[in-house]
Amino acid sequence: MSLSDADALVHGGDDGAGRHSYAFRPRMIGAATRVVLDTRGAEGTLEWTVGATSGRTPLRDITRLRLRHELGQLGSSNFALLIEGRGLPRLRIGSVSRTGLTAVKDHGPAFIAFLNALHAALLRDSGRVRYEAGLPRWRWGGMLALSACCAAAICWLAALAFSDGQGTSALLIVGLSLVLAFPLAETLWRNRPGPYEPEALPQRLLPHVKPGKD
Repeated sequence: MSLSDADALVHGGDDGAGRHSYAFRPRMIGAATRVVLDTRGAEGTLEWTVGATSGRTPLRDITRLRLRHELGQLGSSNFALLIEGRGLPRLRIGSVSRTGLTAVKDHGPAFIAFLNALHAALLRDSGRVRYEAGLPRWRWGGMLALSACCAAAICWLAALAFSDGQGTSALLIVGLSLVLAFPLAETLWRNRPGPYEPEALPQRLLPHVKPGKD
């Protein structure tokens, strides 16, 4: 099955023989990313293809998984899994495929199924994985501090506008700021840093799946 085949990007899944695949397209133009979890042998492996680069990594060589929320275009949500390991380039597995300038294809159910399969396999084959949720603490703290400074500056500008009798301008500043701040506030909330248990994935970092959605 070719990675350029649209059907390959709509569904991942278990083939019933110990191989669980997932694919997505991170950019509208360019190759897709595909990962295959193979648990048929005595030692599980993760096969990966990113553009023209591919490889096979034993599960015992995976050292870190990070789940995070990413802000997409026009305030849309995208969830991602970052995989790090010995001899492994950092892999990013996203929950949506880019299909147009502003359009995306959501793979929520397949993304969650692959996460569950990978975590279960790592629990069995490797006990040395660090499971981390959200952003690194230094990055999250920096974003929080910058957001607080921006909020203070906006409040100061709005107060100046009110004091000069420009109530309409002040309300416009506050209104636009609130609209733009909501996606950022959601990203900060979802990306609170800390460890997580592989048996209980943090729901705030998983896509919402509607009942009956494939």
